[in-house]
Amino acid sequence: MNYKLTGHGALTTMHADTVKDALLRITEAEAPPEGLDGTLVIQLSAVGGVRYVKEVKAVAAKGREVEVVDARELTPKLDAYVREMYGVDLKKELALRVEALLKASEVEDPAAARRAIVEMLWGERLDFKTAVEEEARHFGYV
Repeated sequence: MNYKLTGHGALTTMHADTVKDALLRITEAEAPPEGLDGTLVIQLSAVGGVRYVKEVKAVAAKGREVEVVDARELTPKLDAYVREMYGVDLKKELALRVEALLKASEVEDPAAARRAIVEMLWGERLDFKTAVEEEARHFGYV
């Protein structure tokens, strides 16, 4: 949540039986409403080995409360955010993130899955090798 609040955006995996279960956990989290505002929950499913997006829901802050809303209600806000932060179209960004999640789901090792997501999302936006080395040094891994 802190990562999202500092303007970095966030992408994570949550395991739940249904989107409703995931949303319940998100809305009951002790995070500030502004941190939960604009959260998209994308449920991926698979049939016959083919993965697809089953359901998309959104969470929005309404004053001090957090509510589940139709994803279309957040579209203008999210579109403005991704244009400002990444200089890309919202639909293209969402398609890229879903593609990254699908690619990562093919990898069993969590570290390799995370690397696949990061490379896919940021590979063209920055020098990935330099960014990873800087983060590793920052956290004392090098």
